[in-house]
Amino acid sequence: MRIKGLALREAGHVDAARELWTRIIESADEHWPQVSGSLEHLGDSYRHDDPPRAATYYRRLIADYPTLSGTSGCVHVSLAEILLDRRDKESVEQAARLLGTWIDEFSIPFPNAISGSTSR
Repeated sequence: MRIKGLALREAGHVDAARELWTRIIESADEHWPQVSGSLEHLGDSYRHDDPPRAATYYRRLIADYPTLSGTSGCVHVSLAEILLDRRDKESVEQAARLLGTWIDEFSIPFPNAISGSTSR
């Protein structure tokens, strides 16, 4: 179902993709990699049109699945980008802590994490 959501998003059917990912995270029957990945996809899908909602999904992912297994491994970066866009001192400090944690605790899984934006 998570992969179907990705295909729907790529075809321009973001709302339908979000419905599938929401069903996954609300289902008690889904395995954690599907849930963690769906939380990231939901966050990504809201990054530009509803950053606070995206931040909520990213924070839930970090809290519930701290190893970030089943994800891109770049959720800290995605959340930090949202916080930096706010341009207030507290948000910038939170972003710095997130990036510090990401650098200290996670190996960089994908080259795009080094050379480019993680925006999707």
